Amino acid sequence: MTKQDKDILKKGNGEDHGDEVASEEIDKAINEAEMAENEKAAVDDSDAAEPLQDDETDSPPLPAPEEIEKLKAEAKENHDLYLRSAAEFENFKKRMERERSDSIRYANEDLIKQLLPVVDNLERALAHAEEVGADEAMIEGVGMVHKQFIDALEKFGVTRVEAMEKPFDPNYHEAMMQVETDEHPPNTVVMEMAKGYLLHDRLIRPAIVGVSKAAAEST
Repeated sequence: MTKQDKDILKKGNGEDHGDEVASEEIDKAINEAEMAENEKAAVDDSDAAEPLQDDETDSPPLPAPEEIEKLKAEAKENHDLYLRSAAEFENFKKRMERERSDSIRYANEDLIKQLLPVVDNLERALAHAEEVGADEAMIEGVGMVHKQFIDALEKFGVTRVEAMEKPFDPNYHEAMMQVETDEHPPNTVVMEMAKGYLLHDRLIRPAIVGVSKAAAEST
C-alpha cells in the first residue's frame, strides 16, 4: 500500500465518520493491509524459487546392481582391449621402423653379392700368377686392383669372415671336406676355398672351408 493510498484512507475516514473512528484504528487497518501484501509477496517469491522435486524431473531410474556389475565388467574388458591394441600398435611402429632402417642399411646387399665372384677371380689370378712366376709388374697391377676393390667394399660395411685356423662355426663357415691331420685339433678350419663376407652384422656369404679331423691310426 502506497503513502498516497494511506492518506486517502485517512482522509476518507475522517470525512465520513468524523471523530467516531479513532486514528489508531485506521493505522491498525493500514498495518494489517501491509502485512497481508508482504505475506503474499513472500509466498510468490518462495513459489518461484522452490526447486523441482525428484518426481518432477525426467531422470531415468538407477540400474539394478547386477546391471552395474555387468557394466563394470564390460568397461574392464574394453580397457584391457585398449591396452592390448596400444601395445600391438607400438610394436608395429617399432617393427616398421626397424624394417625401414634395415632396408636402408642393407640396400646394397644384392649388388655386393654379385661383385664377390669378381673379387674371388682376382684372388685366383694373383695366386696363379705367383705360382707360375708371372711378371712382377702385372702381379703388382692386379694386386692394386684387388686392394681397391676390397677398400671400396669396406666403405659400404663389407668385412671378411675369419676362418683359417679357427674352430668351425656353422653360422659363418660351410664345410666342403674333411682333412686328416695331426697338426690341428679336430674340427678346425685348415683350408679356405672361398672367403666369407659380412655386410655390417649380416652374413651374406659363408666361408667355404675344409675342416680337420683326427688322422686314422696306421696298422
